[in-house]
Amino acid sequence: MYLLGNENNYGLFWEGAETEDIPLEDRKSTIRARHMYEVFNQAAVAMKAIDTSVPIAMCNGDVLFIDIIAEECQDVDIYGTNMYRGISFGDAFQVVKDKLNKPILFTEFGSDAFNALENREDQAAQAKYLVGNWKEIYENASGLGKAGNSIGGFTFQFSDGWWKYGQTENLSVHDNNASWSNGGYQSDFAEGRNNMNEEWFGICAKGPTSALGLYELYPRAAYYALAKVHHFDPYAAGMSLSAIENHFRDIQVMDAVLQARGDKAALDAQQGGKIRVSGARMEFTTYSTGGDKITTPDNADPNERAYPNELGFGHMQSFFTDIEAKPTESVRGTVSFNVLGNVAENPIDEIFYENAGRIREVRTDEGELALTSLNRVRIYKANVSWNADLFDLEGFYRTGHYHWGYEGDFFGLYPEANYGPNIDIYNGVAPVGFEMAGKKSLNGLKVAFGPELWWGANPAVLVKYSRSLAGMTLTGIYHEDLDEQGPAVSSFAVPVPPNRRATLHL
Repeated sequence: MYLLGNENNYGLFWEGAETEDIPLEDRKSTIRARHMYEVFNQAAVAMKAIDTSVPIAMCNGDVLFIDIIAEECQDVDIYGTNMYRGISFGDAFQVVKDKLNKPILFTEFGSDAFNALENREDQAAQAKYLVGNWKEIYENASGLGKAGNSIGGFTFQFSDGWWKYGQTENLSVHDNNASWSNGGYQSDFAEGRNNMNEEWFGICAKGPTSALGLYELYPRAAYYALAKVHHFDPYAAGMSLSAIENHFRDIQVMDAVLQARGDKAALDAQQGGKIRVSGARMEFTTYSTGGDKITTPDNADPNERAYPNELGFGHMQSFFTDIEAKPTESVRGTVSFNVLGNVAENPIDEIFYENAGRIREVRTDEGELALTSLNRVRIYKANVSWNADLFDLEGFYRTGHYHWGYEGDFFGLYPEANYGPNIDIYNGVAPVGFEMAGKKSLNGLKVAFGPELWWGANPAVLVKYSRSLAGMTLTGIYHEDLDEQGPAVSSFAVPVPPNRRATLHL
């Protein structure tokens, strides 16, 4: 079978790559839809001119624009659909039969395994929805008395897709952000809030990734339930609706949940439980200082503290350990500790991170005392995230954040703070603070606050609020410095006097 497209009709509505709610009341795209389906049919005609032995299917999102499809796609053999309606496909089989008189193939269908109301994994609900879907697919197969146009489907999906939310961000994090709402999934549906978690659709959970880029999969309850579902052949001799009913009556979701408990326990053990060591590394760096007509001595003078202290080679040793905590599915935090070994004293950088461990000499009653343990152990960076009911909270310490330029901050009040290696070169601590993004009744509200939200920033709070008005987006931002930053520690960032700013952008 050749399959054309992948729910291209949703592309007439969506503005980005992530799954969104479909504005069913918006019919401005009808003209574009007709042109698109004309192209589908032209492709089918061209393909049949090359190969008539293979049927051609299309992949549409649900049954949107099915009347246009009936008019424009008469040379397509099979109606494929990505359909997410909960435990039942409703009238889909009969609608496709009446409108198109073609076989129906479910190119995608399924359920996530996460309960958005309770912020927890819900294997039982996922298994229940999938078993119900497959029961209807079998009941509507040819010759069993119902619509008779079902030829099967593809459960979406075999394993979780950790890339779905953010697309290119947090690829090593299993996000639980609900990006769209669907009333067909009543187990976690509430009016006015999203309940579909794109990264949790797998009938198998993904384990930790090894150093080789490999990982194990751990079957969920849906996996074991579907293993029993697929023992049934609706096309076998003597099959009937009563035979299907008897087969599915014997499939108990709770049995599948119990069967998957061992896999769940093994996954939790692999992930290290609520607190685990998520990373460790060692860095060894060699420095060489040399040149002609410079004042740096060939050999270090033990009686004089100068930098660089000598020509030649020096080396630095630095060790890192990362700890990850995940007390609940909605709260996650990581902290990276750094331990300094040997510290080079011959580099000629202006100010650099290894200064933190350099020897300091102080004068005491007994004479000069060399302090060798300053800042040898320190928190290198940290972040925390909390996905709450009314807001998402992100805390950061030296881990960076992005600007609000694409969210109405036309005048750049809140700049990006990703500094790369400069954090170490200049021994910076920024950015440090929190960002809060409102949801539901607080949708459109964002707040950032902290002692140094970007390099050299004063302790401040920024509040941003966006509203859609008459097809336009109005964004207001208020910035208040709460105190004055300390003196500059480098030429990279010089603090400015405290100020207060407000902007409005339409």
